[in-house]
Parts: sequence; structure tokens; C-alpha cells
Amino acid sequence: MIKKTFNIEVGRSSWLSVYLLSIHSLLLLMLFSLLSGYELISAMLLLIVSFSHYYRQYCSLKNHYILTQTSDNKPYWNIQDADNVVQKQQQLKRSVVTSRLVILYFEGASRWRGKSIIIAADAVDAERFRQLRVYLRMPKTFQP
Repeated sequence: MIKKTFNIEVGRSSWLSVYLLSIHSLLLLMLFSLLSGYELISAMLLLIVSFSHYYRQYCSLKNHYILTQTSDNKPYWNIQDADNVVQKQQQLKRSVVTSRLVILYFEGASRWRGKSIIIAADAVDAERFRQLRVYLRMPKTFQP
């Protein structure tokens, strides 16, 4: 029997959007001061592609997840995205935990199919965010 033990809904983060925009803007200013001509144009195109990729991946409307931890022999997670596609039995491999940000790395079916989810403090309920941070800092979380 699979029992639901933890559930968190991750929405959009305005803090993460501002962070991505400011970092890419600073890089753009550096490019203007360092390069000229075709080098500047190609570097600007790469920067625009980078911003659009990371914004779409982490800040767009499709970056809406519902994470549910289930309890079996090992703790597994189900990840439901904005399109209601559910990825079941994802194993949490590692995480990065700070006071404003949590990054979760899940193991996929193959080495190249892993998934990372960035959760900013302003994208979730404050109490659930605190509970997630406490859980991820427990020593037995990542032991097999």
C-alpha cells in the first residue's frame, strides 16, 4: 500500500524571474564593454537563447509542479507538472537547501533523464517550504 506522506504545490516565483533577468542583464552589459562587431552580435544571440531557455524551464507558466512524497520501502516522489503529466516513483538523489531556495535532483530512468526542480520560497506555502527544508537536512534522507 502506498501512503502519501508529503505534498507541496510549486507555483511561479517572481524572485527567480528577477534573478534570471538581472544576471543576464549584467552579462549583456559586460558583453557591450568587451566585444564589438560580429562577436558582440553572436554573443548577444547566445545570451538571448540562454535567457529564454532558463526562463521557460524555471519561470514560465509550465513551471508549476505538485510534488507528492509516497512511502513504500523507500521514499519515492510523484511529480505532476502543469499539463497534468505525472512522473511516478522518482527517487530523490540529492538536494541543495538554502533559506530562500531548494533545488531537488531526481534520478530518472537513465543517467541522462534526471530531473531538477528549483523551489523558491515565494513560490510555495511558507510552512510547507519549512517542512521540506527540515526533511532535506535530516541525515537519513539520502541513505539507501
